[in-house]
Amino acid sequence: MLAHPDDEAWAMGGTLALWAAAGATVRVLCMTRGEAGTDRSGLVAPGPALAALRTRELQASCAILGVQPPVVLDLPDGGLSSFPPEQGVAAVTAELARSAPDTVLTLGPDGGYGNLDHLAVTRWVAAAGVPRILHATFTPGLLYPVWRGLRRARFAGVQPGLTQAHFGHPKADLRLDIGPVAHLKRAAVAAHASQLRDADPNTFLRPGLLDALCAEERWTEAPP
Repeated sequence: MLAHPDDEAWAMGGTLALWAAAGATVRVLCMTRGEAGTDRSGLVAPGPALAALRTRELQASCAILGVQPPVVLDLPDGGLSSFPPEQGVAAVTAELARSAPDTVLTLGPDGGYGNLDHLAVTRWVAAAGVPRILHATFTPGLLYPVWRGLRRARFAGVQPGLTQAHFGHPKADLRLDIGPVAHLKRAAVAAHASQLRDADPNTFLRPGLLDALCAEERWTEAPP
């Protein structure tokens, strides 16, 4: 359960691909269509046109990873932190009732890089009574430069006042070697071409980050 198109690829694409290849039924629930973002090519303006483009990119990414077609809820991109939390929890609960998963993957309490939409989804999932929640976690400090760059750019969608110590977790309950499917993760990130410079997946979020994200994926299990 994720906030934006592309979160399924960079944060957990390897795990999704491994589980799908092993025969699990894997579904992606995306809360928004990413309509408030930026098309790095400069060709598509924020709003309905960008929402349509990013939805197509999400569908292509899920096909590459071998998972089910995504479910998108059309909640406001960039506005999940101010969205009524009871409605957010109700949306998550309704999807749980439909799909009855035994495990839900989402970003952890650092929001990956402090993204406010990510943090809202993590709270909603925690409040929805999910049987088992795995939080994506990252090498300590890995995503701190992403947060710092967004703050310097005056991007309002990340939590202010954080330090390097807020990012990542020194230990993980589950560490997956995603080497056998790293090419699929890279291809899934590449499917989100609107978020890349010159369609190069190595430019995602910050240059070189994808290499670090393609060695393994790390998870911590939320308390029941």
